[in-house]
Amino acid sequence: MYYPVYEEQILPNKLNQDAVDALYNLDFISYGADQDEPRGVVPYPEGLVSGLRRRYAFRDEAAVTDFLEKRPVLIQILFKAHKEIRDIFGTGPGLALRVVTDPEALEEQELFLFVQTKLHPRAARPLLDELGRKWWLGAMLDAKGEMNISLEYV
Repeated sequence: MYYPVYEEQILPNKLNQDAVDALYNLDFISYGADQDEPRGVVPYPEGLVSGLRRRYAFRDEAAVTDFLEKRPVLIQILFKAHKEIRDIFGTGPGLALRVVTDPEALEEQELFLFVQTKLHPRAARPLLDELGRKWWLGAMLDAKGEMNISLEYV
């Protein structure tokens, strides 16, 4: 569901300035937003997260949703990741998201995107390397160490 909000309506306690800036940098038209929307409209992160649910399986939905709503730049990266992964791996593999907590530092969390594949590791690993070369190594900087992509053999 798309939750539009006008710039004047964004409350400081709802989104901090970094979150607002990250939302303005998203390419909403590519992901199904209405092209007739006025320029001053940005969707709440909750609306964008619902778009991700159609593309990814959320493991521990509450944890993934909370993590993403606090880090809107990862939402943008995940929309792009979906396209890039499909271009390289095809439509076969499932995609899953899970928030992983460092057992030695409980405040340290990272979002893992799992590419679920039936391919043999010798076939899947070069595809993951290609994804890294083509796109992920550049996008990692934007993720600021809060996201990782891994293979999951099913």
